[in-house]
Amino acid sequence: MKAIRVFILIALAAGTGVAQESLPGLRYWQLRREIRQGFQNQDYGAALRLLNEADKAVPDSPDLIFRMSLAQAFLRHEEASIAHLQRLVRMRVYFDLTKEPAFAELKRRADFRALTTAMERIRTERQFKARVAFRISSPAFFPEGIAYDSRTDDYFVSSVRQRRIVRVSGQNVVTDFIGSGQDGLWGVSGIGVDERRRLLWACSNATETAEGYTPADKNDIAVFAFNLDNGKLAAKYPLAQPGTDHMCDGLVVASDGAVFVADSMGTAIYRLDPDARDLKVVLSPEAGISPQGLALSKKGNILFVSNYFSGLYAIALPSNRISRVVSRVERSLAGIDGLISYGNDLIAIQNGIQPNRVVRLKMSGDGTTVSAVQSLEVNHPLFGEPTLGLVKGHTLLFVANNPITEFLQNRRLESVPEPVILRRELR
Repeated sequence: MKAIRVFILIALAAGTGVAQESLPGLRYWQLRREIRQGFQNQDYGAALRLLNEADKAVPDSPDLIFRMSLAQAFLRHEEASIAHLQRLVRMRVYFDLTKEPAFAELKRRADFRALTTAMERIRTERQFKARVAFRISSPAFFPEGIAYDSRTDDYFVSSVRQRRIVRVSGQNVVTDFIGSGQDGLWGVSGIGVDERRRLLWACSNATETAEGYTPADKNDIAVFAFNLDNGKLAAKYPLAQPGTDHMCDGLVVASDGAVFVADSMGTAIYRLDPDARDLKVVLSPEAGISPQGLALSKKGNILFVSNYFSGLYAIALPSNRISRVVSRVERSLAGIDGLISYGNDLIAIQNGIQPNRVVRLKMSGDGTTVSAVQSLEVNHPLFGEPTLGLVKGHTLLFVANNPITEFLQNRRLESVPEPVILRRELR
């Protein structure tokens, strides 16, 4: 849910704290707030100094790099501004350069015009092979998460607007698994299946996108567990600590039944072991990481975590020691929403950068380095906002077109398309 997350991450910028080594720390969010203030006050020198500090905390962030280019342009440091834009082109990330007042003087330069052309090529690039796996005949559904039960050959897809979860049979018959608002369920984002214990886990959030929402419902955030065979509620775990603001963004289920939960607004990750009564904090807010996608390594000893602005991290289990995942390739690891393990590699769904894309991250043996990036799907014609996915054997299935960003801008349902799940062969 990119639009909601961007608002959330802006709100987080007011936090303060001590940054941990190699992690953003809460100081990073304070820097983002101060950088915005610098631009609003047209104090571009101050903004640039803060940007340089933020860049050291979170290197290779396209958002920061673009802002550095803007600040340098306002300060008439043309060569530095151009260099930042060239870096973004090498990272294959699009920004609209034509409407930025900061670049007015640069338009006379041939190298800037070449960059504008290069950005346009990035924006319109198309690379796709995925085909429709199935559709859900309810445009107001707003799909987000997807899970699979191999015992019954059923897929499950969650709705962030209609507050329900549907079951899709192997014959593509769609029926309600969890009805709208059942057991107090709100908008459902990430979901996951524990086949052995016959549970479907679901992240539930009361947000303005969900039908029936009022501001009084704001703090109704929880992880639900439903019986896979009959849909009955098995357990509910509210997200209440640490802090007061939470967003159950996604989850992943380990082979031993442990469930890891991403709280993007609370900047925390929780672990829930089988039969545990409470969520246990694995990653605390002091790290300064707002988690979105979660994925477990093939051996189950590394929990990979994505953060829209600051990239990709690896948490060693069971020590919970966290480190930044670096890339040997000049490609952006920002904007990752869906994160899925595939053998020793990761599949990343990037809807937080333009153009939206699905990529395969080829990982080093220890899981700390991206050695290569393979583009799988870029600007697929059925993309709206691709979100979450799963791998079944050697086939990737993922939600292609959550319309939440457009809806929050115009509040209209007339032009919303039917939800589409795409299928892409990985071999």
